[in-house]
Order: sequence, then C-alpha cells, then structure tokens
Amino acid sequence: MVKRLSFLAAAAALVFAVPSQVEAQTTLYLGAGGGFPSGDFSEYAKTGFLGVGGVLFNIPNVPGLGAGGEVFYGSFSHDEYDLGTIPTTSANFSAVAGTADSDKTDIYGVMGILDYVFDTGGALEPYLFGGLGLLVHKYSTDIEGLSESKSYFGYEFGAGLGYRVSESISIFGEGRFMGATDTKLWGLLAGLAFQL
Repeated sequence: MVKRLSFLAAAAALVFAVPSQVEAQTTLYLGAGGGFPSGDFSEYAKTGFLGVGGVLFNIPNVPGLGAGGEVFYGSFSHDEYDLGTIPTTSANFSAVAGTADSDKTDIYGVMGILDYVFDTGGALEPYLFGGLGLLVHKYSTDIEGLSESKSYFGYEFGAGLGYRVSESISIFGEGRFMGATDTKLWGLLAGLAFQL
C-alpha cells in the first residue's frame, strides 16, 4: 500500500510539475497496443499489452513543444522454462509441473515527458517525444517466495503521427522504446488525444 501511494504521489507531482505560465491549451491522451520485450527481457517474456495515459501542456513562446507527465502499464506472460533452475525447497514446486504458464511480469510507472509536434499546415501532425522517470518491474509466480517487485530509473523515446479529426480531437499511432535495468521493450500504440 505504501508503494502504491508513493507511486500515485510521484505521478501527481510529475503531472503538475509544469510552469504556472503555460498557455491554456492542454492535451490529454490515452493509448494502447502491443508491447514487445527486447534484450534479456525477451528471453522469457512474450509479446504483451502496453497502455499509456498522460497530459501535455504547451510551452509558452516555443511553438510545437509540450511538457507534462505520463503513466503506463504493461503485462507480459512468460515462456515455459526448465524448473530444474528453480529451488526444490519451494512449497509449490510440484504444483507448477514444469511450466511457467502462471508466471508474468507487469511493468508500470510514471514519466516526465517532452513532446515536439511538427507543424505541417494540415491535419497530419508528426511528433517526437522522450521521457525520464520511474519504472517498476513486478514478477509474479505461483512458486512461493519467488515473486518480487523492483523499482528502477526509466526512460523512453519515440515518434508518432497524429491526425486531427476535429478542432479538439486527434487520433494517433506511435512507436516507442522504453527501458530500465533488465527491462527493455518496444511498443506500438494507437489512441486518442483531446485538446482542452
């Protein structure tokens, strides 16, 4: 519970840690899609789900540049593995019968982000973004004593293309890379953005 409250407090701090002089325009966005483990993470985790949500505020006198905060969540099931590598002292060793079907890794966290939208003069809006913050790697298993959760310094960067369907609503598709110690993944997401 303490970890959860700390996470929510960090998220709120990043979302509202913007200059008080920002212009009135604020963008809220939600996106979801596939997450593709990379590096050591890909050796045991399968393709999974990745979702994001955030808020961006225009930076005064810098057209196209925004700053804000983002929260994210991903869930990845695991490949089967040889339980010969698992300590036989586990109370649930015999119950899992040589597979990791119940094992999964959830990642979640919060990032402070910068976003730059290129002005094309039309409805299409290409953009780049990057962020720094907290990434939590939570491993869950039925094997007693092996579940764990670790927090890391995390980062992300990516690019996307938005399409303005009305004055206040856009749809977007993007690719991103997210990383932390022992946890790296690519994401392909689509979503909606709302200009307030």
